[in-house]
Amino acid sequence: MSNKYNHPSLDDLGGQMHFFERDKLYEWVYKKRPSVIFEIGGGEGGGSTIQIAHAIKTLKEEGYCENVQFYTCDLDGGEFRKSHSYFSTHPDYQDFIHVINDYSTNFIQNLAIASNVVPDFIFFDGPDLPALNLADFKILEGLVEVGTMFASHDWEPEVDGEPSPKNLELRPYIEQSENWKEVERLSGVAGEWPNEESENSVGLALYEKIK
Repeated sequence: MSNKYNHPSLDDLGGQMHFFERDKLYEWVYKKRPSVIFEIGGGEGGGSTIQIAHAIKTLKEEGYCENVQFYTCDLDGGEFRKSHSYFSTHPDYQDFIHVINDYSTNFIQNLAIASNVVPDFIFFDGPDLPALNLADFKILEGLVEVGTMFASHDWEPEVDGEPSPKNLELRPYIEQSENWKEVERLSGVAGEWPNEESENSVGLALYEKIK
C-alpha cells in the first residue's frame, strides 16, 4: 500500500486537511476495507472526500470491497454542487459515491434508520457545533456494530491559541466510553511525526467500537 499521492482534483476542489492528515485518512480506510462509509462535512470534496474515495478505488482495483458504498453530506449548497458535479461524473468514483445536500442529522436518520444503511467507517468533519456533533455520534453509536471505525478531524480543542470547538463535547464522551478504544491520534504539532509540515494542525483521531 502506498498512501502518499497527489491527485489532480486537489487543484479543482477545495479541501482544508493537511497532506499528512490526508495520507493518514487514506491509510485508515484502506486498512479497514469498509462496506459502508458515512462522511459528515465533505465540503467541496478536495480534502477528506477525495482521500476516502481514492482509498476505495485502490481497494476495488486490488479485488476488495466490490460492493462498497460511500455516502457524504454537506449542508452548504455551493460546496455540495461542486462536489456532486465532480464525483457523480467521474468514472473512477461515480459507481460508489453518493454526495448529499442535507443537515447531518437528517442524513443519518434517512440512511441509517429509515433505509437501514449502517456504516462500518464514519468520518466527522462537520460544523463547529459541539452539541450537534455529539448528538449525531450518539445516534450512530446505537446502530453500528462492534468493529466499526470512527474518525474525526479538528480533534484538538485549541490550535495556536485559537479555540477549535467542534469536538468539545464529543471528545470527552468517547474518551470516557467503555464502548470505544483509541486506535491512533495525531496531535498535529508541527514537526512531530507524521506532521513534517511547518505549521500545526487541528488534529485527527481514530477510534474502534469494541462493545
